[in-house]
Amino acid sequence: MSNFGVINHNVSAINTYRTLGKTNRGLNKNLERLSSGLRINRAADDAAGLAVSEKMRGQISGLDQAVRNAEDGISMIQTGEGVMDTAHSILQRMRKLAVQAANDNYTTYDRHRLQKEVDELIDEMDRIGQYTEFNTKKLLNGDALGKANSLDKKVMTADVVGIAASADYSVTVVQAGQAANVHGTTVFQDSNGDALADLRDLGMTGDVELHIQVDGMTRSVELNELDNINDVIRKINQKNLGVQAGIHTYNGNDYLTITSRHSGSKFNISFGNDPDGVAIALGLFGGNEDSTDSIIPAIPNDPAALWNRFSSGTDTIISVVNITDQRLFPTIPPGIANESIVNSDVQSYRVLGRFVSNSDIFTEKELSVAYTQVTNAAGNMSMIIDETRTSQLRDSSLLKGVNFNIDEDLDYGTEDLTNTNLVGAA
Repeated sequence: MSNFGVINHNVSAINTYRTLGKTNRGLNKNLERLSSGLRINRAADDAAGLAVSEKMRGQISGLDQAVRNAEDGISMIQTGEGVMDTAHSILQRMRKLAVQAANDNYTTYDRHRLQKEVDELIDEMDRIGQYTEFNTKKLLNGDALGKANSLDKKVMTADVVGIAASADYSVTVVQAGQAANVHGTTVFQDSNGDALADLRDLGMTGDVELHIQVDGMTRSVELNELDNINDVIRKINQKNLGVQAGIHTYNGNDYLTITSRHSGSKFNISFGNDPDGVAIALGLFGGNEDSTDSIIPAIPNDPAALWNRFSSGTDTIISVVNITDQRLFPTIPPGIANESIVNSDVQSYRVLGRFVSNSDIFTEKELSVAYTQVTNAAGNMSMIIDETRTSQLRDSSLLKGVNFNIDEDLDYGTEDLTNTNLVGAA
């Protein structure tokens, strides 16, 4: 007789176990809600409700941070207000001393004593203005008047110097201005047999003057016939004339190079009437009729001397875009809504125009004339005044009271510029 398998089961027990498991899961969910205080702890609880609650949670978090920001601002204002109370007390004391000094019973000595206290109070006012800060940010020295930041690394700062319209701007440097460079072509070497390379070898005798003209001002550098190239460089740099002198060495020969410390055509270099002929002797052709051959390379066959004898400073060009809602400025005409707002000259309310400065600072004057870029039949590009945008910009006063400071593109064109033994040494 064959054996049959036996199946053991208990339907009542299985149903009881299933019901118990369901009850435990419900109990765990209720305990989770009680412990967290949240009705929705995961998407499985309520997917739509979770999406709504997360959005509201983000809004609440932002509002909480806004409250903290406002509290920080209040703290900063209270710090400044406390210092201003001290400043007011100082001013009141100074006024009292001024009235007291008007007393005819006081002698000159007495008034000198009063003046000494006034001087000390003035110094204290200056100290308060200079060192009052909140979170390392100066409050009373003018730095907090107005600042702007830019993603373009060449836009250093934007200073609000007057009443400016409230708006957001995008500033792009289209062309960074370059500095003017004058490269001497005369080699400093011994030519009179005294084993010294000095100005006597260039025909100079006694005391002579080198005239350097920058930004419309001519200043003189006193030189002597015994000066070598290092002495000439040191004396030029010590004068703080707005130029940087240095040495370029090629094939063992030393050449003098002079570069403006600022970019732009405003800071071009010339040498006045060169009364003692020093500029001519040094091979500096920037300010004389000899500059007509300035297209000739400074040092023939020198691959490192890429500059010419006289290189003019180039102007800086920026593009300014208004990225604030157009409705705030109805004088700017509407344009293409999806236009690229960087480096674009397409007619649009957003692009205020391109602006040109002969230095590295765009003041209200430079920001009041808008330019546009055009290309002629020969393919050459140039900047011309955009009369329409200039008129609209002046009517809107958008950029009034704003100064842009642009990072300069300076290349001093000298290898030994950082060598303090040669350049600017005392």
